[in-house]
Amino acid sequence: AARNRAMDRAVGELVTFVDADDRLRPDMLQVLHACMDKTDSDVAGCSFFPWSSEAEWERALTAKTSGNSRTYRREEYLREAILKGNSRCWSKLYRRSALEKVHFREGLTIGEDMLFLIEMLSHIKRIAEVDYPGYGYFQNPGGAINRDFTPRYMDQITCWKLAREEVVRINRELDARVSALLIVGIMLTAGKLAFLPAKKRREYREYTAICHKELKEAVKVSGAYAGLSVGYRIKAGLFLCCPGCYVWLYHFHKKS
Repeated sequence: AARNRAMDRAVGELVTFVDADDRLRPDMLQVLHACMDKTDSDVAGCSFFPWSSEAEWERALTAKTSGNSRTYRREEYLREAILKGNSRCWSKLYRRSALEKVHFREGLTIGEDMLFLIEMLSHIKRIAEVDYPGYGYFQNPGGAINRDFTPRYMDQITCWKLAREEVVRINRELDARVSALLIVGIMLTAGKLAFLPAKKRREYREYTAICHKELKEAVKVSGAYAGLSVGYRIKAGLFLCCPGCYVWLYHFHKKS
């Protein structure tokens, strides 16, 4: 909601997003702006580096990079970047004109960045990525990704289902690929549930049932199950056969 309000009130030519506990290298925006102009792109992005202490931050400031860039067309960026894990809205610089018809979906706590980028693709010509670690991602042990399961963690499944709808609308041939990523999201959610103590696992049994139901639907997509790594094929197969046993076994495997 804060990002949406900021975009609605912005009057400058360019927009960027920085999460509250992160930092930018002093020249990040300059590098991205130069890349944007050089490639005639609507968006320019860079890589990021994790840090958790001032010493790590200082070391990162001296890192050398090639500065090489790559330019993507819209669908190419979907295939080669977003669906390969570059689904972050931060570490990017945007022309504000490209965002006038795009907003973040409110009420979601996981995956809203990815949905924002996918929906943005319809309103741009090209995106550039430069080999430069300009964004400092603070590793917060209390961050959402490191917390125990809560019902809001189900947003991961919701977002991948929404993303699948958008991706299929852009290119139906990507259905198997995005459905495989949905399966991974389901299994990550099931893993979060499995990590809980027995009392909490019983309390949240309905969410295990939802994961199982969503997995049964996702594996029906032709090529989705085959597109998983061997490890995820084994996990998904076990969870399909016996979700309760999988959660119990996974809990003791992780705790041992």
